[in-house]
Amino acid sequence: ASWYLYEHRDNWDVAVDHVLFPNRPKHCGQQMLFACYASLDDLATVGLAGTRPSEGELLRIGRDLSEYDCRHWAWSAVQGRVPASFHNSLNYEWYLQYLLDKKAEADNTESPDSSSKIEIFVLRIEHLDDDWSKL
Repeated sequence: ASWYLYEHRDNWDVAVDHVLFPNRPKHCGQQMLFACYASLDDLATVGLAGTRPSEGELLRIGRDLSEYDCRHWAWSAVQGRVPASFHNSLNYEWYLQYLLDKKAEADNTESPDSSSKIEIFVLRIEHLDDDWSKL
């Protein structure tokens, strides 16, 4: 859900650092998905209703998308097959790889300083209380 709010075209002016990225465009997937669904609830209840489109089928781009076309965009975005911008399609793998590389680097360092070691904790929202209490 966080990627949906961050990537939503209505939040573009506050979510994007326009000083760092002065010419960053709104992406095609971002325009199509959010033209179809104004809220996360609409995306979940309407966009993901019905059958999933086939994976090999091309997405249609236009101003007059049908309900089927919009559902195709919805399924493709939540499965990470197309970027609404990039957070939904990069998933956590993009962020995790950097952390794992840093952890491996720190673990291989012969440093007596224990602060050079990196620990990674995962908090699952569906088990948040239990996970948090075990930290």
